[in-house]
Amino acid sequence: MNQALDTAARHPRRLNTVLLAGLLALVAAVVWWSLTAAVVLACLLVAYIAGAGWWLQVARLREQVRQCDYDLAAARSELRALRQGDPSAPTAQLRPIGDRGEIT
Repeated sequence: MNQALDTAARHPRRLNTVLLAGLLALVAAVVWWSLTAAVVLACLLVAYIAGAGWWLQVARLREQVRQCDYDLAAARSELRALRQGDPSAPTAQLRPIGDRGEIT
């Protein structure tokens, strides 16, 4: 079941194509039974397909946002480490202003 859901999430257009083909076959079968029932069923299934496509798009966008947040946290962590510097590096000797004859 999980593999089928993962495949559907990775290939939303194929899922929509399969669902649309199933919709058409179901509608064709129901048309033989009742035209009104076929129209109602077609409307419900089109709404379902649109909802499933929207849900897959939202899930994909949420995953992109999650990945961007992860990348941003990693970049901030790296930047924080770079700002701290190397503790084993020699320190610079700072001289007070005016020590070398500068105009203050």
